[in-house]
Amino acid sequence: MVEEIELKGHIIDSMILPKVLDTIMDMHGDFEILQLDVGKTKQDESYCRILVKGTEELFEELERLGAILPKKEVKTKPAPADKILPDDFYGTTHHPTFVFLDGKWVEVENIEMDCVIVIDRKAKRAICKRQGLVKKGEEVVVGLDGIKVIPPQRPREPQEVFSFMSSEISPEKPVNAQIRGLAKEMKKIKDSNGKICFVVGTALAHTGADEALVELIRMGYVHVLFTGNGFATMDIEKQLFGTTLGMDKNTGRVLKRGYKSHLVA
Repeated sequence: MVEEIELKGHIIDSMILPKVLDTIMDMHGDFEILQLDVGKTKQDESYCRILVKGTEELFEELERLGAILPKKEVKTKPAPADKILPDDFYGTTHHPTFVFLDGKWVEVENIEMDCVIVIDRKAKRAICKRQGLVKKGEEVVVGLDGIKVIPPQRPREPQEVFSFMSSEISPEKPVNAQIRGLAKEMKKIKDSNGKICFVVGTALAHTGADEALVELIRMGYVHVLFTGNGFATMDIEKQLFGTTLGMDKNTGRVLKRGYKSHLVA
């Protein structure tokens, strides 16, 4: 594929332009910068037009980084059944997203990540839906044509470097004493034939702490496990694809197109 892409906004401060060029090279594509206008003040936006040669997977990654692809009508396929998606569905991010519908850019309503876009042509609306809410026959957006994502921009005002320390759960605060106290309490409960209930979330799998949970289960310290379907989904993704939320479980690197692994799981 050979296409012209556009980048608009604070693409240098936000590292969007370098990320785009790195992605093209990492995915064995080729590029030529046709136009680059750099803003002269903090308020001025920059603009870049690039001729790119590469695979469909490359253009999918560029679109998710905020590249504007040539205006083409958005493509859809009907959902084959309730809660079932077409194979080449478009998976959303949590960034503002638009689709090119009937010659106009239409903003996707209720945008959130790891969902799909359903088109209501009669009302000329684009609606973000979770897979479980998709009904048979609804028009689900597929491919990359006619989709525009607005990436986050770098804050223009300076921030407090250590503002994160105000959090009660900052890893920079000492927690060893709390952990030791919790471990002693767990042993005391187990020795007295008590029951221990664990309430866990997706962070357990995402951080690799699930292996420690497995060991605690084997040692007899877990009698009840409360969790949601998010934890189960992430565990399935980890076992099938070796990723959590598209990130390699060993290196922590975000894999190309890895975000779809979570939706497939």
